[in-house]
Amino acid sequence: MSQYALPIQLPAIYAEANFVISSCNEVAYKHIISWPAWQAFLLSGASGSGKTHLGHIWATRAHAECLDCKTQTLSPERITRNLWLDNAEACNAEALFHALNYTKEQNFLLLLTTALPAAQLPFTLPDLTSRLRALPTAHIDAPDDDVLSAVLRKQFADRQIKISEEIIAYLLTHMERSFSAVVHTVETLDKHMLENKRGLTIPFIKQVLS
Repeated sequence: MSQYALPIQLPAIYAEANFVISSCNEVAYKHIISWPAWQAFLLSGASGSGKTHLGHIWATRAHAECLDCKTQTLSPERITRNLWLDNAEACNAEALFHALNYTKEQNFLLLLTTALPAAQLPFTLPDLTSRLRALPTAHIDAPDDDVLSAVLRKQFADRQIKISEEIIAYLLTHMERSFSAVVHTVETLDKHMLENKRGLTIPFIKQVLS
């Protein structure tokens, strides 16, 4: 009998020691830890690229308030100290423009993390778009093998799943080479392991991914 997979998400580990620096994210990491050299900064990258991890690193260092614009509303009373806006592309345009102005007036630091670079963000408010395009920015590039391997290990570790180097090597050659694909693949394997009460082996991975 199959076991029903409960929708429980174990907390991700966002400690700075767990962040893997490689050629695709080194520039972004150096900018993040260079505060307070900047007052406001925009970090972009695809889903699963590590920008949220970098946001947590910065928020810890800067003692910043964290707000996810996909699930939380940005309002003036939320801005009481350094601020990190994750998924900033989902923010109300006027609220975001106010946040840029108010944090500057109050000498607070502001970090924006987005899926898209500033020039591609969906805002139409002219004053906001010009301000965003004037910000210092960094983009996390497509991952190399070292980073993909590290993200795979982290995703499995967050779910308390032990894996071998053989499995890592197999996945790297049999899955889409993107951060979002890593997250989706690990979630899928975890779900099927729970449902079928199976350990993680290459034959099982072949069966699931096929």
